[in-house]
Amino acid sequence: MGPERHGRVRGYGFGPTPTSIFGSTSRRRSGVILSTQIENAQEMLIAAEQKFTTATEELSNVKEELSHVKETFKERLIEVQRKTREEVKEEFEEKMMEMPKKNASTNANTNSRTDDANDATISAKAVEI
Repeated sequence: MGPERHGRVRGYGFGPTPTSIFGSTSRRRSGVILSTQIENAQEMLIAAEQKFTTATEELSNVKEELSHVKETFKERLIEVQRKTREEVKEEFEEKMMEMPKKNASTNANTNSRTDDANDATISAKAVEI
């Protein structure tokens, strides 16, 4: 076959050159660079998908927790409202029970004062006579 000839591809004859068969070295390098970039982009995509999945799961957990907190809050609010109504009712009943006692003592004081005033008037009239 003979010695190697510069700029020729063995087995293809005299026409084709390495560049016409294999492409330029810069094109080969750019192909390697592009494939590396594609691999990096795919890895980044996988990482982003994993982060998205994790964030979605966390969001779901937070929503469940919030729902639980809302339900607990509603239950506690209802309990507080019920207790408040009962306390107000009890306080009202206590006040109503105290009112006749106060009225009776107020009436007794008023009656006593009226009696004293009447006695004084009668005494004054008796002195005049």
